[in-house]
Amino acid sequence: MRSVKIFFGLVTLLLVMGMSTRPKEKAFQQHFFAIGIIANASGNEAMLTFAVVTLFNGQLSAAQPINRETFIRMACGDWPSKANPEREDLFVKNGVDLCGRYVDTITQKKVYLCDPLDSLWKVRFNEHPFVFDDSGWSKGKYKPNKAQMKFLYEQYEVSNINLDYFIGDFMWKLLRDVQDSTWVMNYKSLEDI
Repeated sequence: MRSVKIFFGLVTLLLVMGMSTRPKEKAFQQHFFAIGIIANASGNEAMLTFAVVTLFNGQLSAAQPINRETFIRMACGDWPSKANPEREDLFVKNGVDLCGRYVDTITQKKVYLCDPLDSLWKVRFNEHPFVFDDSGWSKGKYKPNKAQMKFLYEQYEVSNINLDYFIGDFMWKLLRDVQDSTWVMNYKSLEDI
C-alpha cells in the first residue's frame, strides 16, 4: 500500500513539474500604421482611410482612425504613436520618397506632405469617382479585376480591396511601388484569363 502511495505521489509530482516547465504561449500585441483605399465617410479624405491598427497574436483586434496629416506627422516621428514608439522617420527608413515634413520657405512653417498617397486611389478605381477626367490603374470600374486582386493578395495580403487595410510593411511596400513606373505598367497590364 505504501509503495502505491509513493508511486502515485511520484507520478503526481512528475506531472506537476512537467506542466510547469512547458513553455507558455505569451499574448503578442503589435501596432502598425495602415491605409485602406476605402471610402471614408468620417473624415476629410474621401478616398483613403488611415489608422493605427493593433494585431493581437497576428489577428486584427483594433483600428484607431487617424487623418492624413496625423498619419504623416506620426510616421515621420514628429508626433508620438504606438506604431512608431521610437519616433523614427519611417518614410526614410522604409524608402518612401516625397513624404514627410518639409519647411515652407516663405512662412518657415512645417508642412506635412506625401505625394504617393494621392495615387493610391488608382489601385482600386479605373476612373476617379469624384474627378471624372482622371484615370486610374484598375481594370474594373469600382475595384480591380480578378488578376489584379490576386496580385494584391499575393503581394500585400489584401483579399478584399473594399474592406482590408494595407498594414505595416505591406503598406510601406505599396507606397514605394506606386512611385515606380514599371510597377504601375505591370499592374495596369494584369488581365483576367
